[in-house]
Parts: sequence; C-alpha cells; structure tokens
Amino acid sequence: MATGSRKSKEEARIARLRRRLADMLAAEGHFREAIRNYEQAAEFEDEDPEFSLSLGHAYACSDMPQQAYDSYVKALRLNPRNAETHFSMAELFLSLGRGGAALRAMMRAVQCAPDREYYTYRLGALYYRAGDFVSAEMYFRECVERRPRDDFYHFRLGDALFAQHLWAEAIEEYEQAVSIAPLQELYHLRLAAARVRTEEHEKALASFQQAVFLSPNNPAYYWLLASQLMRMGRQKEADEHFARAGTLSDYDVDYVRRWHLRCGISLV
Repeated sequence: MATGSRKSKEEARIARLRRRLADMLAAEGHFREAIRNYEQAAEFEDEDPEFSLSLGHAYACSDMPQQAYDSYVKALRLNPRNAETHFSMAELFLSLGRGGAALRAMMRAVQCAPDREYYTYRLGALYYRAGDFVSAEMYFRECVERRPRDDFYHFRLGDALFAQHLWAEAIEEYEQAVSIAPLQELYHLRLAAARVRTEEHEKALASFQQAVFLSPNNPAYYWLLASQLMRMGRQKEADEHFARAGTLSDYDVDYVRRWHLRCGISLV
C-alpha cells in the first residue's frame, strides 16, 4: 500500500514537470511537442480547467479543431465563468467560419470579464463582420471611451460609422486617428473616402496625397489619387498618376480593384 502511494506521488510529480515543460514548449511555438507532454500529464492534471485550456490552445495552434473544441468544453465544464476560455472558443469558431457561434462565445467572454477591453473590441469586430454596424459602433465606442488616445479604436469606430453612411461622424473619428498616428496611411485613405462622400474634394485630395507621400511605391494609392483628380476635373494630373500606378503594378486591375474596395471607393 505504501509502495503504491509513493508511486502515485512520484507519477504526480512527473506529471507536474511534464505540464511545466509543455507550457514552455507551447510558449516557444512547439505545439506538437507540447501536446505530447500535456497528454502524458493528463491523468493527474485533467481536472484543472487551466490545464484543459492550455491543451486546447495547443490543439488549436496545431490545426486540430475538434480536439481543441473538446478541451475548451471540458475547461468550461470545470469553470464556466472563465472569460479566456470563452474567448478562445470564440476564436476557434471564427477560424472554422462559424460566425454566429463565435459571436455568442465572445459575448459570454465579455460578460465574464467586462473590464477586458480587447474582448470588447473583438466583440465589436465580430458584429462588424456580421454586418451589424450599430452594435459594432456601440462596442467600438466603449473602447474609445476607455482609451481615448488609441488611434486604432478611433479608426474602427470611424469604420462602423462609415458603414452606416454617417459621414461627418466618421470623419471626426478618422481625424482623431490621424492626429494620434499621422504615419498610418490607411487612416488617411479612409478619411479621404469619407470626405469624398461629403464632397469635400480638396480635403479628400489632400488626404490621398498624404497617403501617397507615406507609401510612394504602392500603385493602388496612385490610382485612388488619380481617381480623385478625375472627380475634380483635373484630367492631366490624373493621367500622370494613373501612369505612375501602371508603372508600379503593370496595370494589375484586380489588385487595384481590391484596394479601392478596401478603401471604400469605387473605380472611376
């Protein structure tokens, strides 16, 4: 009896060591090796929700979604209020193209940890992805209120307002983003796109020019600038920039079209 007890204690000690090793391997990106050690430690660590969560992460990073799902389910059975597990489940669902399930899981993560702003942001991003721009605006705005000097949160709030055709409000948020991070060319492009909608063409032109200045080798930016010049009736200048775009891209029309769509502007 005593021998069996000593053996169990020794096995438990080895299991703890294997778990620590697995944690280190996972932190370094060696997920397959981490899984092997987690699984060998499972007999003694199996009722710890953090263990199941860690194993689920390793499975998810090894493209083993069913095993990841099963581990997250077990972690939630052991601790249904763990926000990180709900968050991880949401990201797993998203990777599998299950947007509705991802949204529900992310909502539970936010409910369990309302103070974690990144969860709030991700919930807003999922609503945006689902086309519910009003809900996205609400969560992005909450992020802005928490961190008013975060340029990306202003930018994403601008996107949600832009998608609702609230051009003036979107411009205000994009301007905030630009003022905080003036070297982010995409902020200038989205600001320009909103200004086109309000027919502030000179200001839109200035924003397009700034994007080109910041990224002078991007052909899509020259196409956008040329398109704006065409709107303003400045055909000669537009032709020069279209030519520059063509030199840089070999007139890759599909590439240019994708950039126009990303920036919210139709091809002229």
